[in-house]
Amino acid sequence: MAIMLLYFKAADYFNIIDKPNQRSSHTEITLRGGGIIFWFAALLYFVQNPEHNYFFFTGITLVSLVSFWDDIQSLSNKIRISIHFISITLIFYDLGLFNLTPVWSVVIAYILAIGLINAYNFMDGINGITGLYTLVVLGSLFYVNSKIQLFIDSSFVKYGMIASLVFLFFNYRKKAKCFAGDVGSIAIAFWIIYLVLKLILNTSSFIWLLFLAVYGVDAVCTIIHRLYLKQNIFEAHRLHLYQVLSNECKIQHRIVSLYYALVQAVISLLVIFLYQKVDDLILFLIVILPLLLIYSSKFYLLKKNEIKYMIPKVIQGGNFSDHRGIISYVNDFSFKDIERFYIISNSDENPIRAWQGHKLDSKNFYCVSGSFKIHFVKIDNWENPSKNLPIETIIVSEFDSKIVHIPIGYANAIQSLETNSKLISFSTLPLINVKEDDARYPSDYWNLNG
Repeated sequence: MAIMLLYFKAADYFNIIDKPNQRSSHTEITLRGGGIIFWFAALLYFVQNPEHNYFFFTGITLVSLVSFWDDIQSLSNKIRISIHFISITLIFYDLGLFNLTPVWSVVIAYILAIGLINAYNFMDGINGITGLYTLVVLGSLFYVNSKIQLFIDSSFVKYGMIASLVFLFFNYRKKAKCFAGDVGSIAIAFWIIYLVLKLILNTSSFIWLLFLAVYGVDAVCTIIHRLYLKQNIFEAHRLHLYQVLSNECKIQHRIVSLYYALVQAVISLLVIFLYQKVDDLILFLIVILPLLLIYSSKFYLLKKNEIKYMIPKVIQGGNFSDHRGIISYVNDFSFKDIERFYIISNSDENPIRAWQGHKLDSKNFYCVSGSFKIHFVKIDNWENPSKNLPIETIIVSEFDSKIVHIPIGYANAIQSLETNSKLISFSTLPLINVKEDDARYPSDYWNLNG
């Protein structure tokens, strides 16, 4: 606990923070790198057991250093993967993998180990998910080590579990005190891979990989989905199932994290119960197929929310008048996702402000005075959109109280119809992310007079 508090002071002093962007599941600036507690836990164990732990400790130190550096200043993927490769080589040597298995299986082990490290990192995106999931995985390994197959010093597992509990104290909150950062998620992933691999070698069974089944299915399926969408799989995104549940379905982060931990706990119990009772392949099918079915629900949720949120619409309000004056209102408009607002007032010389596209920002327009035409087109290609896209137009005025909602994926043009007209725009994108959303086209790109 004292280590974490000292780190908070250092992180605050050196400005080691996580700034939210449109793809983040959080909305506030938060200290990053709290997962360094996992490396300190490994250090404490190493100090007490230096004769048996130096290859593992050297490996986890290397991945922690490069990950901490990446938390502070982004590194190239080549550097990170290279360090991961060296660190994995150290634990492979420590476990005697090079002497126990053929070359082809060692190659597969490298791919699997590096993939699991990065998958664990990809899955670290909401409060509590890394801490709770790690606690379940290590708890399962501790049980197997105690009751089924002794394969490691039990204290080695306990140190990781204690580090998870300490981290959860600061992270499993509505407003987290810190995030794990790459240094946390990658360090504990390295620790878990070492344990799982050692258990596999001791039992000659691969079913222990199912202790990571929930993360594995989500990570692999999301990579496949993104490759299908022709996205860069190394860039930030919001397509993991846990992200869809948190961001699109608005389920609390802590609840989603608990779901993941509980599902993995049930799977781990099933694996332990059926060990040596069911063929390994059958057990893999029993676990993986239902997880794939659960993951597929993501596409239904995305489609449902796309239909709900991705269509321009008018939110109608009204006016109330009596002897005291007039009140204009739009009671059905929610400010829940609004980050900021600004007021547009075009000059008489240039009554049309066109064209501004928004990949990440939804716009909500309300006419304060005068009147406007709001034109918009659905973009088909951000780099080179078709000039034949159909233009839709909605007229707003100060006498017709309503908000025009234009979701992400559109370009708009604002045309004043009267002198001194004013239009207020409510935006969902934080100001610090505006540069990521810059997509401008010439005013005559789509002909408003055609």
